[in-house]
Amino acid sequence: MRPAAVNAFTKRGRQDCSSLGTPEMSDNGDAMRVRFEVAKRGPRDQLPEADARRVKEMRYLAKACLEHWGLADMSDDVVLAVSELVTNAILHSHGTEITLVIGLQDDDLLRISVHDETPWLPVIRRVDGDAESGRGLQLVEWMTTAHNGAWGTSDGGATTWCTFSIAAERGRW
Repeated sequence: MRPAAVNAFTKRGRQDCSSLGTPEMSDNGDAMRVRFEVAKRGPRDQLPEADARRVKEMRYLAKACLEHWGLADMSDDVVLAVSELVTNAILHSHGTEITLVIGLQDDDLLRISVHDETPWLPVIRRVDGDAESGRGLQLVEWMTTAHNGAWGTSDGGATTWCTFSIAAERGRW
């Protein structure tokens, strides 16, 4: 049986997620995990189109989960955080597999984690106003702070995560 969040995603018809396999939902429906492959690249190799599409697919899955959990009002910021974390994993890990987990914790936190095969810790880069990239983790930090959450790394840098306070969001409604 397909979880409701995955059904909501595929019924929209916005994106074919068959290349991802089936995202896994926890038994009680409070977390979704999806593991996907990316092409092995060197630091100067071009990003394959299929890998670039993964970011879009992860955004749609995140939005479907939020709608399923009644948290659609959080979509803009959460989807942006998913996009930034997945993009960083694709661009900087130089591995071949990435795992995204989105879940609810203790009825008051939404947690996003992205695991890749990176051998080093991600850091926030301070870039000037003319830079065309390099602001991803800074955006994640700003958004999570604005939502009474946090961000960080674990597994020696292989997992980058962030949290958003659900209680704070429900207080705004």
